[in-house]
Amino acid sequence: MTSMKRQEVQNSHTKPAEMIGNDDDILIDGSSKFPSALFLRVPPYSNKPKYHFLPLDGKPARDPIRSLTFADDSAGVSILQSCNGFLLCRSNRRTGEHNRNYYIYNPTTNKYTILPQPGNRIPNTIFCVILAFDPSRSSYYKVVFVRSSRSSPHLYQLEIYSSETQLWSFSSEIPKVNYSRWAYCCGAIYWMSYSMNFLCFDVDQERFREIPMPEIPDDWGQQPKCRYFRELGGRLHLILTNGRHSTRQFDVYEMEKDFSGWFVKYRVDLKALISAYPEMTRSYAHPSDWDYHAFRVLAVVCKESEGSFMVLHTPPKRILPLSKAIQLPSLLHTLRDVATSKR
Repeated sequence: MTSMKRQEVQNSHTKPAEMIGNDDDILIDGSSKFPSALFLRVPPYSNKPKYHFLPLDGKPARDPIRSLTFADDSAGVSILQSCNGFLLCRSNRRTGEHNRNYYIYNPTTNKYTILPQPGNRIPNTIFCVILAFDPSRSSYYKVVFVRSSRSSPHLYQLEIYSSETQLWSFSSEIPKVNYSRWAYCCGAIYWMSYSMNFLCFDVDQERFREIPMPEIPDDWGQQPKCRYFRELGGRLHLILTNGRHSTRQFDVYEMEKDFSGWFVKYRVDLKALISAYPEMTRSYAHPSDWDYHAFRVLAVVCKESEGSFMVLHTPPKRILPLSKAIQLPSLLHTLRDVATSKR
């Protein structure tokens, strides 16, 4: 068990959630404040990106946010993560990671708080920053920083800020995993380790545990490629592919309700979709390449009563809703259409 040390930090800006109230280009939010939706960051003509809101329930909705002008930050602000209606943002200032401001922003109220700096801060590498907020569990939030250790740049350490206590927690050295690939679900953060198991961090208890990888076919013969690892609507999903098998066929795994392991939720075959959009096949690639078929899974939306579906990003910049029955979509949006139709 990793030990945590606490350091008191005074911060007059921090308030409980009701008072205030991570891909680089796609943010997903399945909170009660927003319908399940995609935030699209559209490359701008100026140096300030614009954000557009694409509901996943098919109902028209006004953009809750078009640009990030809530903070008086001369360098500008970028969104790192959306979590149950709150946005974790970071200053674009490039004078050093340890000097950047981090913001918790509620776009429905246009209110925000600035995270205080932990005491005795020294320059070190930040591998990821994660907002952990679940209004069904608490009106407060925590923000988890994964940094290089103070004792060695080759070791890792957690710094955790709690809005309830206004304190920072510092961990001892923690296991080495791929901290760039993570998901937050139901009070815990999940990272995929280099051994392809999952490291789970209980945010409330501040404890680690391991969760095994789903069982994969014996004939895969090599480590699978992770094509999707996200939470939406309180469900954690995982998609793995392998070059020895067709990348158009894959299973969608879902985490068990007790978070003990995985089970196969859906089996997917994109044959009909690839036939309709042959540009999804990369002619220059070999069929055994994991990216032989060009697509990216943006969201797995589970609606037991209304039917589940996936949202795919395919060339050239199409966003396709795909039904559980894997029928061809009747709706098609391009990133350009989304960007121009709402100006």
